[in-house]
Amino acid sequence: MDAKKTAKNVRNYFNKQYDKDCMLAGTTLKAVRLNGMPATRNYENHNEVAFINAAEAEQRLEWLRQALDLIEDNFKNDDTDYVKLIELAYVQKLRQVDLAQSWGVTRRKLYDLLLSACIILAGAMKQVSGNRINWIA
Repeated sequence: MDAKKTAKNVRNYFNKQYDKDCMLAGTTLKAVRLNGMPATRNYENHNEVAFINAAEAEQRLEWLRQALDLIEDNFKNDDTDYVKLIELAYVQKLRQVDLAQSWGVTRRKLYDLLLSACIILAGAMKQVSGNRINWIA
């Protein structure tokens, strides 16, 4: 496994696809994780392609929620809250310098933590999606 490429694949999802998924599904990760069900959807376009795209986006967000729950369950006793780190860095898109400062770590240490978080998330996504989403390089 190439850790850097795997982390890049995870970051690419959050940078390029996550916001689109939220828009298509009519929800956010926060809404999915907090409520357990997506927020209300907006289906102004009733054609089949738009419906399928929205359903696929909603499924990816659900798998993401399940992956984060899996990480939370499996890394409870770990010193690092990988789920919180993922949410702050990639969902809320906090600047890394601010994130490093708030976590009390150097930027290099934050890089290592984010790399680990991405690898863990890639494995969890592969597992919960039944190999349909495989970010592992």
